[in-house]
Amino acid sequence: MLQGFAQFQGPDIVVREERLAEGLAFAAAELGLSALAPARADFSALAAIWDTELEDAARDAYQRDYIGYGFGRWREAS
Repeated sequence: MLQGFAQFQGPDIVVREERLAEGLAFAAAELGLSALAPARADFSALAAIWDTELEDAARDAYQRDYIGYGFGRWREAS
């Protein structure tokens, strides 16, 4: 993905998920802003409706993303 973007405009910064807080703090400082702590995602609404049928439909609809980004199942069936 970065290679594709770089053909148009190279990124100013690349932040990996495991260093998100540090990367966002750096980017904010570069802009003269105060950094905020990253918000925690609330998946309770998805958990309330999730089932294997929904998971399979999502995988079918977004198969390219699942493959390209290495997505696995959101959670295992119970």
